[in-house]
Amino acid sequence: GCGGSGVGRSRPERLNIGGTDGNLLSGTIRQRLYLGGHYEYLVAVGPSLLRVLSSVTVAEGAQVTLSFAAADCIILPAIEGETTPWA
Repeated sequence: GCGGSGVGRSRPERLNIGGTDGNLLSGTIRQRLYLGGHYEYLVAVGPSLLRVLSSVTVAEGAQVTLSFAAADCIILPAIEGETTPWA
């Protein structure tokens, strides 16, 4: 059987700001960068920072819900001693 801890990974464009379907995470917008046709956000979810690409406009400091499909996330084994806050 499987056991132990793991880390979920997803591509930034597969995370959606808003939504009520699929897997949901609550977070806070820490940084917003306009890139012409869309924004790049850093969203704090617990101790992790998630990078999200979206055309939705949200202010820094706003509380948001991120949604994603299970098929868009993979689980990797946790690496002992890994300290990066990026997920």
